Amino acid sequence: MRLLILVALAALTVWLIGRSLKRRPGGGASGGRVERGATPLVQDPVCRTFIPRETAVVVHGTDADHYFCSERCAECYRREHA
Repeated sequence: MRLLILVALAALTVWLIGRSLKRRPGGGASGGRVERGATPLVQDPVCRTFIPRETAVVVHGTDADHYFCSERCAECYRREHA
């Protein structure tokens, strides 16, 4: 009887560990890749907030486009890089 309980507890532990690994970023079936239909995130260079690219305020720079969470952060960036 004790052996049966130990085997059941070991199986439960393995199952819980496997389940928690699938929930981690970079774990599970996707391997950290962006899945179809997922909204790509960009990082605001001023406040470091991650935001969906489609809702970001865009400033077109000479070297690249820069994405911001708000007009306030975009304005701060413009002042610093004018």
